[in-house]
Amino acid sequence: MPAQVVAVLAAKVVSPRSGEDPKTTALDSAAPLVLTPQVRNDTLRCQLPAGNWKLIALWSRPSGQKTMAATPNQGPVVDHFDSLKVIKNYQHVVGSRTGLEPYYGNPLRAIFNDSYEFEVDRHYSLDFIAYFKKKRGYDITPWLPANLQKGYNYASYKRPNAALDYSFGSEDWRLRYDYDQTIGELLGEHFIKTSSRYLEKRGMLHRTQAYGMPMDMMANAGLASIPETESMLGPEAILKVMASGAQLYNRPILSAESVVFINRAYTTTPQKIRLAVDKLFAAGVNQIIYHGVPYRYTPRELGPQG
Repeated sequence: MPAQVVAVLAAKVVSPRSGEDPKTTALDSAAPLVLTPQVRNDTLRCQLPAGNWKLIALWSRPSGQKTMAATPNQGPVVDHFDSLKVIKNYQHVVGSRTGLEPYYGNPLRAIFNDSYEFEVDRHYSLDFIAYFKKKRGYDITPWLPANLQKGYNYASYKRPNAALDYSFGSEDWRLRYDYDQTIGELLGEHFIKTSSRYLEKRGMLHRTQAYGMPMDMMANAGLASIPETESMLGPEAILKVMASGAQLYNRPILSAESVVFINRAYTTTPQKIRLAVDKLFAAGVNQIIYHGVPYRYTPRELGPQG
């Protein structure tokens, strides 16, 4: 999909605010103007009042993120915020063209989606503005610049913690909170719920790790046929987030990516396996899954593998 204009805005630039990053442009919260209706044929014609104004054009475009495993020839990840594309992807992966239909349900029980580790500055969907108005009760369009930050929606271990591009003031966190809540709900609607419905209609289940980005993890876990957590070097409370989602939304199975620890690939003695699995059971897990891969996956950060 080519890039699309989301909004064209104008806001007054004010003096830098105390405590803000000097790379952040401070804007007057009383005067953001939405100029999108005045754009014709990619040209903006407008007359602004006197003052120092910043013109901001916001575009939606594909992130271009590639899959994190398999081979270098893999294409970009599916658009998680477009349910039609999600369905088309499943039709390609497990649809009639594959010959897998006779095996739906047995032995092909479920399709698994791992945790949501993206590499994108900010998530957006074509229905975001309308969905936001419906859910949050106001128009986010004039305040979109408060959400612009390089690498914000990167996986936590890749986030560069760049300065915010723009600021309207100390209450901007409310705008970012509402933005994150809406994006999390859209991920649930367009991807997790769509996946579950598509697969369950065909006698299969949707198993997923509903975390990796700012969202209501418990609610999105409840949209999966089988919520999943994973062995982690951390407190049991992290595991119980998915366990709570399973219990709150009546999902009787809670699976876990088990006995897999970053930078500790070969510490799988029987004693350590027993300790890790007992911890999962204590946190509410009732199905253990050991994650392997049917191909050679040798990223630089994991070192040599046998």
